Amino acid sequence: MGGVEIMMYYLATIWDMSLPGVGKKISSQIDALNKLGIPAKLYVFKGSEEVVDIPNLPTNFEIVNFKQASGTSIISKILTESRRYRMVRGMISSFGPDDIAYVRYINLRHIPRVKRCRVVVEHQTMESVQFGLGKSFRNRLSLMIEKLLGRYYRKGADGRVAVTEEILRYETERAGKSIPSIVIPNGIDVSSVGQRSSIPSDEPIFRIIGLANIAPWHGYDRIIKGISEYRGHRRIEFTVAGNANTDFTLRDLCRDLGVGDKVIFLGEVDHQMFKDLVAKSDLAVGTLAPHRTGLTEISSLKHREYCAIGIPFIYSGLDPDFPADFPYAIHVDATSSIDLEEVMGKVAALGMDEGQAANMRHFAEENLDWSVKMKRLAEWIDKEFPGRCRDGRST
Repeated sequence: MGGVEIMMYYLATIWDMSLPGVGKKISSQIDALNKLGIPAKLYVFKGSEEVVDIPNLPTNFEIVNFKQASGTSIISKILTESRRYRMVRGMISSFGPDDIAYVRYINLRHIPRVKRCRVVVEHQTMESVQFGLGKSFRNRLSLMIEKLLGRYYRKGADGRVAVTEEILRYETERAGKSIPSIVIPNGIDVSSVGQRSSIPSDEPIFRIIGLANIAPWHGYDRIIKGISEYRGHRRIEFTVAGNANTDFTLRDLCRDLGVGDKVIFLGEVDHQMFKDLVAKSDLAVGTLAPHRTGLTEISSLKHREYCAIGIPFIYSGLDPDFPADFPYAIHVDATSSIDLEEVMGKVAALGMDEGQAANMRHFAEENLDWSVKMKRLAEWIDKEFPGRCRDGRST
């Protein structure tokens, strides 16, 4: 970083890290920064009674425990969040002027108004819409806080990172002021996923795979409706692998449309089963309903994973990392019916490209790997927040 020595501290809650996609992303960001020579450490704030599996942790991390309120009432939950709030504020207050505190937006409310360090906040979505989609206590509380105090909290940030231009415009307007900002789309640790070694032949079954903790913006219902409207001769099977607690609406839709025998719900699967599913699938499903979160631009972690693996995928919206002429990402309109006959034709044409998986993998290594993304972040921080030279003199 041009001779500048800055320590970056990534602050996350146990709930951030327990989400497989989010936890893996945060860990990959920390490891990529350290490999680039930028000292970075993750702090995870965990209540004493919060028993949550953390599937991904970086090399440099620390679990910060605090005593949470007993009981399961709303008051107890609010008290627990208040204690977490004080722990994070105390940690940030201890950072020096050459330190960077990096947080996801949900944790921005923990930032003290008086601080010595610089705070960079990362935005993944337009929060007021995202929080409104969930029905849990945490979502309802977050939405209420966002409406009342969102603009005030944003004043605690010194820098802003957004995964799309659309989100950056929203956040700048919501904050009511401009601060140093940059768009860095999501990435993938390419080395953490294997490249698929073969492409399915022209079998009588066209297999589609979707892997996600199912949410409205994934738009899996659009694939199910597409199957019900398909009149071709080739059988279609759609395998949904994800949180079984969120697929009830999709199961009902399958029953209502009479396609229950063509849609398979597996629930959560392990890494080996996912590899096996991908190996025999023709197409993966990315984000198909970004408009349900008020977005036209997206930066899906799954798109990047599918690209690194080497399986074509279908998606809607605009993803800044994939140009319009990228042949292995099949773009469909966000609201119209999905013509699976047409989609199958495009996938069949790709099947004649023997270098398909290798080409996708190479694209991911050159454009999507976290080493590429974090290099941009490091250069931006070096420019906007110069720290202390290695000989101890302030820059």
